[in-house]
Amino acid sequence: MRDYTKDAAGGQALCSPGYRVPARLVVECQIRIAVLNAAVMSSSHRLMLLELILQGEQPVEQLAEATNLSMANASQHLQRAGLVTTRRDGKRIFYLVGSGPVKKVLDSLQAYLDQTREELRRQAASSNIVTKAGSMSREQLLDRLLVGDVVQLDVRPIREFAEGHLPQAVCIPVAELEARFAELPRDKEIIAYCR
Repeated sequence: MRDYTKDAAGGQALCSPGYRVPARLVVECQIRIAVLNAAVMSSSHRLMLLELILQGEQPVEQLAEATNLSMANASQHLQRAGLVTTRRDGKRIFYLVGSGPVKKVLDSLQAYLDQTREELRRQAASSNIVTKAGSMSREQLLDRLLVGDVVQLDVRPIREFAEGHLPQAVCIPVAELEARFAELPRDKEIIAYCR
């Protein structure tokens, strides 16, 4: 990779007065910065942590528990993101959203996911794939559970599941769902619930 701190002859520094940086290099730098920022958002754990922090200031131990990460791991993800600030209260560290456009970025990602989900629904409707989205009453759920043709999937964090859950529910927190999807039976309808 070329060292852009010096000109082609290797003498004059790029920041010297009168030196004009080629437009191509400026664009290349902007693209590289955008790629680095996008890489920060490429972790599902980081996105989940940021989503929780957007709800309000959170202590690191609560964030770690909600995402099934160790406190050290949660802190590393947040520090790497560079999108949050911290506040210390004695030995406790609290995370809050930084001054950047974190909410706008996450809202844009959500809009993109909504668009993708809608496209997948359209594709599923025109194929042999059967998908259902909606809600059902408690009575309907109980009837289906008695028949035994459904699985209740609780996607809340383990801490919330332990505090109380529906009978016979299987807990797979949303942050782990993709990695543990194979644990779900293929011959039964999955009924997911959260908060």
